[in-house]
Amino acid sequence: MRIANYECTDKIGQGAFGTVYKGYNVRTGKPVVIKTEDREVEFSSLKHESTILNILYSKHCRSIPPTYWYGTVEPDKRVLIMPYYDESLESFINRSPYDHSHVSNIMMSAISILSHIHNNFVVHRDIKPANWMIHNNELVLIDFGLASFYVDSDERHIQNVMPKKHHIIGTPKYASYNVHCGEEYSRRDDLISMVYVGLFLMYGNRLWNSPIPPSSTKDRCDLSYPLNQWFKLQKEMVHLNKLTMNWRPLNIFAELVYMLSFQERPSYKEYIELFQNDINTYS
Repeated sequence: MRIANYECTDKIGQGAFGTVYKGYNVRTGKPVVIKTEDREVEFSSLKHESTILNILYSKHCRSIPPTYWYGTVEPDKRVLIMPYYDESLESFINRSPYDHSHVSNIMMSAISILSHIHNNFVVHRDIKPANWMIHNNELVLIDFGLASFYVDSDERHIQNVMPKKHHIIGTPKYASYNVHCGEEYSRRDDLISMVYVGLFLMYGNRLWNSPIPPSSTKDRCDLSYPLNQWFKLQKEMVHLNKLTMNWRPLNIFAELVYMLSFQERPSYKEYIELFQNDINTYS
């Protein structure tokens, strides 16, 4: 399938409303990701993602994918084309030996990227290892389809909605504890999800191997779904303290971001310094 100057090669993903392909630029040979979506979808996540990425790119955020092309293709598809990245943080950690300084560097870079995004009034809402890519030895944050602004048109912080939500936004395993409690999403929740990413850096795929089998009879994003209730329990601070006790900076980081109020501005510099001091200790 040919779209503008891009050729699709391999299908690499399939969702309810669209398909993701790997492809390349026919002029340069540069690899790309080609996301497609049915035009009949009421809310276009591709248009939304393209808009968010273009806004952030215009604000000089460079640790995110640029948008190469967005448009509609007859008869019934929307298409978003972006760079293709070879390796996610998830796959990198699974094949690499644990290195203390290296994982602290990853946490520092990720927090710095989130700081830049948050300073431009955007929250990602799906922070997880699979959405952090490694390109030229640097982190890149991808998949902004669930991203949102945390301020209104007058740049006033949104309010915590009532009644509470009944569904999880993002990936349940890495969704913030507050999201499991039905809270509206704010800056603190991207950072709390980074606590769980830090746990993944420590434990890899051994992290939270649930004893609860998945069920096909209930919405898996429902807060009451048994597996989500189990994840919520694991994310209580008493359990996190046990998991993070061997990595003191992550333990302190978890305590600090769990204490953030809904509208509070996170202390990004303080968090980064925690992991920088950790690197200095081991260097």
